[in-house]
Amino acid sequence: MSTCVGGGIVGLPLAMYNLGIPLAIFLQICVMFSTHWSAKMYLYVKDIVPDQPDSLYEIGYIIMGRSSIFILASIFIINSFGLCMIYFIVFGDTFGQLVASFYPNEDLGTVWYTSRWCYSVPLAVVLIPICLKKELAELTWVSYVLFGSLFLFVSVNFIQLVFDSHFEPLGIDTEILSPKLSWDTISALSVTMLAYSYQQNVFPIYSELKNKTNEEYSKVSIGALPLTGLIYFAVGIICCMMFGSTLESSVLLNIGNAQWKTNPDKSFWEAYICQISFMIVLMCHIPFIFFSGKEAVLIVIDEIRRKSISSALWHKLQGNQHFSMAPEH
Repeated sequence: MSTCVGGGIVGLPLAMYNLGIPLAIFLQICVMFSTHWSAKMYLYVKDIVPDQPDSLYEIGYIIMGRSSIFILASIFIINSFGLCMIYFIVFGDTFGQLVASFYPNEDLGTVWYTSRWCYSVPLAVVLIPICLKKELAELTWVSYVLFGSLFLFVSVNFIQLVFDSHFEPLGIDTEILSPKLSWDTISALSVTMLAYSYQQNVFPIYSELKNKTNEEYSKVSIGALPLTGLIYFAVGIICCMMFGSTLESSVLLNIGNAQWKTNPDKSFWEAYICQISFMIVLMCHIPFIFFSGKEAVLIVIDEIRRKSISSALWHKLQGNQHFSMAPEH
């Protein structure tokens, strides 16, 4: 779940609003099934190729040759580091917005202590020892912090919606139930499909299982994806009811800019907790996103210098009739 749930959660409320909550929930359930079966297909491929490899790089080498190692690594590096860059930007902007809220005459980025780099760079330094862990299992405690922060984020928004008399909900109407005919709805589809994407970490997760079987992995996937869905449903529905048609591409903007209905100059205490809890979510999710990119960089370096994957597999598979007879081998 930690490889799936993360910073993208703040874009889901607007996606669910544009799709309409019933259709959005239905599509997310379909994406859950698609994600689960695509992960199982990776494992089925592992079983039918020679030597039962335990990584996408090994499968790629067996099927397409050595060039596939560099192609896969390039894809993972772009995906991983691109997402990390986005998360650092969101973290810096959120922290800057939070600090600026204490200074009436300052806005995000107007001075150095409200700029994103002032907080993104220290975050990168703090995360270095965590991101350099060798195994996903070493990040277990990070997972607990991540989900504790997510629970706090959802709970505080629910409290503000239901119990805070100074907050005026803007989405308590039927508009949040119907799909919107606009270009933003197409964007909502992409956000929905990306929200459950974690396939790049299928084999690292598989390798951490105590009982390394497809059935065991299937149990883990079936347990994790619905729980992820419940978190997404809760955030999307609550935020749609809170902000309705005023939802921004990041719901944090709505949360940070919300004011008392009787005093437009006063902010909600819940907003500060939500912003802090979400920054903790980002901090905890970055190491999981970084993991596949870091692994890809190390594999490229190792393959260039020592050919560890290709050389080891080449010698191991010479006894396989189909592999040894292939022209490229």
